[in-house]
Amino acid sequence: MPGGQYHTYPLGRGKVQVRIHNLADKFDQLNQFEQSALTETKFIDMNSFARDLYLEANPGAKGAPQFKITEMSLSGNQKWKDNEEYKLNNMWRGEDDNMNSEVQKH
Repeated sequence: MPGGQYHTYPLGRGKVQVRIHNLADKFDQLNQFEQSALTETKFIDMNSFARDLYLEANPGAKGAPQFKITEMSLSGNQKWKDNEEYKLNNMWRGEDDNMNSEVQKH
């Protein structure tokens, strides 16, 4: 995986968590990835990734089963969709938010 790496964590029988790390993000200084034109946004076909991972872990298998893939939040404890909805509906507010916005108006 050019510009990245992945780690797998077993969660139970037939259940694996995969964390994918971008090692060539745009916040780094000029590096080998930028010099080799790897700076554009990359997408990963997780179905193909899961199939290849399964076949690598089960070399005698004649095929791979169907997989259910769920994108999770960065912490891995919420579905991505649920996390985004939660953030939209539960904005954190401090006690002095109104005071700060009044000060900025003047």
